[in-house]
Amino acid sequence: MIENMKIIEIGGVIFEYKEIPGYDGSYGVTKYGQVLGLTRIITKKGGQRCTIKAKLRKASKDRKGYMSVMLSKDGEGKRYLLHKLVAISHIGPRPEGFCIAHNDGNKENNSCGNLRYCTYSENEADKHLHGTAGVEENHSQAKLTRGQAEMVIKLEGLLKAPAVAKIFGLNYKYVHDIWRGKTWRSIKRA
Repeated sequence: MIENMKIIEIGGVIFEYKEIPGYDGSYGVTKYGQVLGLTRIITKKGGQRCTIKAKLRKASKDRKGYMSVMLSKDGEGKRYLLHKLVAISHIGPRPEGFCIAHNDGNKENNSCGNLRYCTYSENEADKHLHGTAGVEENHSQAKLTRGQAEMVIKLEGLLKAPAVAKIFGLNYKYVHDIWRGKTWRSIKRA
């Protein structure tokens, strides 16, 4: 792990952090995934200089469930994934061909001890172990819950595909895919 920890007090709380590379001392990140805007002097567009006081930056969840934070440099803002900032600051540069894995599968747990560099295939295997892989009900475009898919399978032979499709708001071809085991393969058929 990279050394060079620094300490700052913000609102009566002491934070131990490392500077975020590429931001010239403007931002830091703790090993627990807290991003700090550090005290700095900036020049506004009109040439006026002002002091920005240190503060804890607020992270937000993106549409995929990852925590992200907005950082600014030279008047331009950019959103960064929090786990990437923690990894590059506390673990070191990401090796080529590697990605960042959350050891516990929790995208909101961005503490240094929960992150590691691994291959993409290792990360996909982790997702299956954690139950966070984008398959079946967990897929971002899932049309059915597991229980609904099980019901579609039970209706095979009792109703025709268009009737089942109408009940669940599906295309009848998708119903056939479920019956043939092309989708929802993990559900046992009779």
